[in-house]
Amino acid sequence: MDVETLVLRLYAALGTGDEETLLAVLHPKFVGHFAEGMPVGAGRADGPGAARDHWWEIGAAYSARPIVEEIVPCLDGRLLVRGRYRGTRRSDGRPLDAAFTHLWNASDGRLTQLHQLTDTALW
Repeated sequence: MDVETLVLRLYAALGTGDEETLLAVLHPKFVGHFAEGMPVGAGRADGPGAARDHWWEIGAAYSARPIVEEIVPCLDGRLLVRGRYRGTRRSDGRPLDAAFTHLWNASDGRLTQLHQLTDTALW
């Protein structure tokens, strides 16, 4: 499976809370670098379980999905995805509309690394 297909499967799984698919597309040595300054789930996550816990923590605080606006294949096989997180904060219903950029790596048919950038002030 190519990196774009893996990423789109992951985004769909995050949107529906599909843990089985989420864990299936992440490599056992997955490393997630999540934007510093996030209200929840910032920092580094080593392994699929740690990444899942990060995303579930965000899901507990926000009802939100990544909306893909542009996909740019990189020459070295990585994938750059640009889009927006859209949804609401669960505690008070405040709207969320924040830009993001994700840089993805894959190997052996699974995602191996994510570097996330987002406007954390809008969360």
